[in-house]
Amino acid sequence: MSIKLSKSIKRQGDRKYTDFRQVKGDEPELVRHSIAAYFRAGGLDQPDGDKSSAEKFQGKYYTVLRNSDGVLAVYRIRAFDAVLKRLRRWPSEIEKAADPARELQEYERIVKECEQRIKALRAQLTR
Repeated sequence: MSIKLSKSIKRQGDRKYTDFRQVKGDEPELVRHSIAAYFRAGGLDQPDGDKSSAEKFQGKYYTVLRNSDGVLAVYRIRAFDAVLKRLRRWPSEIEKAADPARELQEYERIVKECEQRIKALRAQLTR
């Protein structure tokens, strides 16, 4: 399912292109259109508008829909006409940057493992 956005589109010769400096300013609109496309496609889980965002990875622009469970859907924003296209598979960077809370939990787990390892090494040294 594709949604065509009329804002931020300019013509250059015979081809349209999108000024993504303006699209970034329209981030809430892009997220809103992506949420609408998600539900029209049969999505059941509720995306969180605060966690969802428009992002750039490897020179391409995406709208990422997230909730507390993680990434629900990713839409690619085509540069020449700003059409949203849902992706079946998306770049791994999107999944890694999915949720700061999960990232914090992962760092806390790593710190705890390091502290346990340090404690074990100190115990070996005092024997």
